[in-house]
Amino acid sequence: WARNRGRAAERLALLRRVGARALPALFRESLDSELVASISEVLAETLPEGEAAFAVEVLAALARTPRFDVSCQGLTRQERGVCRGLLGALAERGVAVGDDVVAAYEEPPSAAAGEDSDEPPEEETAEAPASSR
Repeated sequence: WARNRGRAAERLALLRRVGARALPALFRESLDSELVASISEVLAETLPEGEAAFAVEVLAALARTPRFDVSCQGLTRQERGVCRGLLGALAERGVAVGDDVVAAYEEPPSAAAGEDSDEPPEEETAEAPASSR
């Protein structure tokens, strides 16, 4: 996987050789957030090439991997955005993505509240209420 960094087509071919169903057994306890992010990036980059059904299979398989929830907690906002963008692109194409898969990639409540994040919080741009004179 690491040897093919920056080469989405080769990484996709590797994923296809392994097969989506084999991913949970392959990764077991070793799936980390960086790997979830890089797989999602490959799927997002290759989606225009007709890989939508395979992308759903891979996302679902990763979600069944032990400790997947812990792996997702380590995703940065940008990485989580890639996952959400991929799910959105699949939905736009009319590809059935199960609610369980969508829920697996949602932002955990602690990250949504800005806790335990390695990135600075986004600045709020709330406007001051207008005075009524």
